[in-house]
Amino acid sequence: MPSILAPLESFLAQTQSLLALAQADDWEAFETHMAERQAKLPALGESQFLIAITKAGLVDEAKSLIQAIQATDQQIVEVAESSKAKISEQLRQSIKATKAVVAYKGL
Repeated sequence: MPSILAPLESFLAQTQSLLALAQADDWEAFETHMAERQAKLPALGESQFLIAITKAGLVDEAKSLIQAIQATDQQIVEVAESSKAKISEQLRQSIKATKAVVAYKGL
């Protein structure tokens, strides 16, 4: 019999995979995997699932998994913000270089 917590464990594994993709700057794959993960989110809030966790006495374990998911999500946000800052800086440098070339050519 599969663990009652398997959906949360799977969701955590997917979240960790998303973090790895973000850290690798593989945003295209990240988007695809994020869509897959988000499709599973509603099932985690279903009454039957939550009742089963409570009846099995696994509330603390479920809370721990949810906290791990939230912590990993926060890491993803931090990586995304860092990546965004790097891209913004690269764009600023590119704009400066373009302006310098245009000024040099007198265009």
